[in-house]
Amino acid sequence: MLRTIFYSYMIALLPLMSQSFLTSREALKRQCDASIKYLAVITVPVSTGLALLAPRLVTLIYGHDFDAAVPVLQVLAWTVCVFSIALVFGRVLAASHCEVLDLYCNIAALGINAVLGWYLIAGYGPRGAAIAAVVSLAAFGILEGVLVTRRLFKVDVFAPLARAACGSAVMALLLRPLDHLPIVVLLPLGAVAYLGALICLGTFSRGELHAARELVTGLVNSLPPWASREASTPVKS
Repeated sequence: MLRTIFYSYMIALLPLMSQSFLTSREALKRQCDASIKYLAVITVPVSTGLALLAPRLVTLIYGHDFDAAVPVLQVLAWTVCVFSIALVFGRVLAASHCEVLDLYCNIAALGINAVLGWYLIAGYGPRGAAIAAVVSLAAFGILEGVLVTRRLFKVDVFAPLARAACGSAVMALLLRPLDHLPIVVLLPLGAVAYLGALICLGTFSRGELHAARELVTGLVNSLPPWASREASTPVKS
């Protein structure tokens, strides 16, 4: 479900990248770098949270009869991050009229998945299938990233991923002692800890922070003042 949500973003991204490619490669590079940065910022903590909360989520939704699915979910959680980053490279290749290279990468990933699955499923069962899926997606992203680098431009991918990983690690360490709290409490606490870590790491520029502040202020100001209205409305007997 999460992968489908991020795939919707990719659908909207392709025409923008195609238009940027007609303008200049530099414009396409800026869109690629920005997409990787923000997708890394969003998907890395999502994958981390899913992996950490997998036991509670599986029990909450399906009960203890499905405890065997916990290690599988903990592995598959990382497909959210890897899939999203890899698709950015795929959209860059498609926008630059290199669709056939994207096809070759898909075929290679399919082959890797089949070969790994053949060996890992026999030894590890469903968890082996999940590992094969994550590894094949990672190989797909690496192949596409190499092709984009050689054909078009060098992509800034390691720095955003490193910052997102560090922020997620801080979030996990802070929330680990609070694992007994309800999930509805852990999620906002994790989000605050993660955003604080990202800001301390210098992930966002001053312009981005200012734009985010204005966006939040605008959203708050646009909310209807229900409490004030109810308080000022006289009670009819």
